[in-house]
Amino acid sequence: MAGRKSGQRRQVSPGATVTDQELLHAFDQYQRGRGLADTTRRRRTASLDRFTDFLAPRSITTTRPDDVDQWLAGLNAAGTKAGYYSDLKAFFQWAHRREHVALNPMSLTDPPRKPKYLPKPARPDVIATAVAMSSGPVQLMILLGALAGLRVGEIAALSSDDIYLDRMPAVLMVRQGKGGKDRIVPLHPVLVERLRGVRRGWLFPSPDPDREHIAGQHVGVTVSKALSAASSTGQHTTAHQLRHYFGSEAAKWSGGNVVLVGGMMGHSDPKTTMGYIGWTPEDGADVVARLGGGRADELAAKRRAAGPA
Repeated sequence: MAGRKSGQRRQVSPGATVTDQELLHAFDQYQRGRGLADTTRRRRTASLDRFTDFLAPRSITTTRPDDVDQWLAGLNAAGTKAGYYSDLKAFFQWAHRREHVALNPMSLTDPPRKPKYLPKPARPDVIATAVAMSSGPVQLMILLGALAGLRVGEIAALSSDDIYLDRMPAVLMVRQGKGGKDRIVPLHPVLVERLRGVRRGWLFPSPDPDREHIAGQHVGVTVSKALSAASSTGQHTTAHQLRHYFGSEAAKWSGGNVVLVGGMMGHSDPKTTMGYIGWTPEDGADVVARLGGGRADELAAKRRAAGPA
């Protein structure tokens, strides 16, 4: 909880007081007891740290709906607004039930509009070039994103104990993925060969003695640099676009099987999976070319002969 400026004390019962730091620590312990993923707890801690810095020197227990509105209004990205709103909502629901706050300010604040982004898969040629240009560990990171659909945090936390090459088919187990959910992903033949003989333990151990494996952020930065460098046009490509590639390809080759694709990607909401299901630009172009019975050239010629509309 380092960096928190607000340390005001508030009365919770006769003769007892608690600081914001103690209150947020209690919330973290509550989340730990519920078994929430470490990534979720760390994200919420970071969100609450930023919000308490915004409120300083006032205590977070004095939060009003207008404070939430003002803080969110100062943020630019729609996705960031939605994420921070969700984290504040989780905290204040807990704090209100435990009677640490008299009013839940989130109950009087409307959620920001959550954007609906279309998948933006990395191009196959960029993926292939990045693999060819990269070192062994970075190659494996790229392949795990493109051929298994793993998020950067899931790649970072992958262990040899999560790989089952002796099963038919070979699979890997994603443990404590987003939302604290486990899932099984069948292994692509290329990954089966790459994962044979991997050393025991973390696939990407951390050089930091205080960490067991590298951070997901490190994977994201490293892979994004490799992909962007591999683009012949210099187009920036993120590590998460490898996951989009996996989802789009899985949707195409499964015939739009929502349950299958959602299960492999670890989606909790079928609506998320539906973003990968449906038409592709290639399919759309073929349909558009067939408009008018496939006589596009004939129709264009008639229009030119008719003159301006």
